[in-house]
Amino acid sequence: MMLRGLEPDSEALLWKMVSVGEYRDAIHSFLKLCSGAGEEWTPFEDDMDETRLMIVKKQIIVVGEGSAVETYDDVNSSPVDTNIPLYFEYHVIYNQPFSVPQLLFTATRPDESLVPLSALHEWVPQSLISSHSGDQGKQYLWETLTQIEHPILHRPIYALHPCQTSSFITQIRKFSK
Repeated sequence: MMLRGLEPDSEALLWKMVSVGEYRDAIHSFLKLCSGAGEEWTPFEDDMDETRLMIVKKQIIVVGEGSAVETYDDVNSSPVDTNIPLYFEYHVIYNQPFSVPQLLFTATRPDESLVPLSALHEWVPQSLISSHSGDQGKQYLWETLTQIEHPILHRPIYALHPCQTSSFITQIRKFSK
């Protein structure tokens, strides 16, 4: 399957469908790796439904003046900076219709209000959407990063669309350590 929205001459990106069992095995392996690396992800399992395995990580990101951003993995730590802290909570779930893991997240202000999706779109570096020009770039963002109802918790949450995840992560890897 080719990802929707790619031009015929663009880099061909494929997503790999995984079974629920492969997802569960990968999550458990991921948790072991994270534990060894000092990363805090918390698993939540539903004994009645094996597809409802979810892992969660909380992080504080302080958006400074200009483009300076400081991150704090320990949400209990107090940022030294007096700029506005944003509280991120990341969820990885199994998306049944697409048969792939999916990244969901919330971004809230100190008053617990959600950061608007339009603000999140503004924070995406232009280099990540440079292959899409003008309105196509804006459309790509709306198709890639969107708001949905959490399939397990039934509350609003932001989602990286499963059919665009591979493309988006590939772009992030180009600019990330």
